[in-house]
Amino acid sequence: MLTHGDAQLPELTPGRVLDTWIVDPVLAVSLLVAACLYLAGVRQLRRRGIPWSRARTALWMCGLGVIFIGTSSSVGAYDTTLFTMHAVQHMLLQMLAPIPLALAAPITLALRALPRPQRSVLLRVLHSAPSRVITHPLSAYAVFTVSPFALYYSPLYEATLRSDVLHDLGHLHLILTGFLLFSVLLGLDPLPHRMPYVLRLMMIIGLGP
Repeated sequence: MLTHGDAQLPELTPGRVLDTWIVDPVLAVSLLVAACLYLAGVRQLRRRGIPWSRARTALWMCGLGVIFIGTSSSVGAYDTTLFTMHAVQHMLLQMLAPIPLALAAPITLALRALPRPQRSVLLRVLHSAPSRVITHPLSAYAVFTVSPFALYYSPLYEATLRSDVLHDLGHLHLILTGFLLFSVLLGLDPLPHRMPYVLRLMMIIGLGP
């Protein structure tokens, strides 16, 4: 028997890959809130007669779905007991889910849907000094590439296996660093820095094996 938190899990077999699920209520609610907020923004735009791509809405839901699968399916159930599952989860959360999330352009949606006072606050945050540093292409790329080494070659990895809080924060970190990098690369949202296409191509090539 294997353990995941307080749950006892049987040995993973091919048959259990698809039918083993452990749903975290906090995660499920968080994903539901993220979906509802996006839909509320789209609805607000439509009330004003402003079009919004259905494809972007579908991409946002797809990204949230990948996060749910990566944390609640057998991948998430066995992520602290089987390193293979942990590695698959890492790829899903940092490399796969952030792509449709970034393509959904949530910052652009927020800027168009929010009332003027809240929109002004968001713009000030986006163009603040900390934001300009964090969203700089080199900063985003460095955080994205260094994070796996900082996790797996330090005591932090073992700590995430023992602490549910650190474990969940690790998931959040992967999603945010992936979203940050792909938002910078895709350039759909109005971030402070605009990269030349040549630099984007070089960074994308650098993400390869």
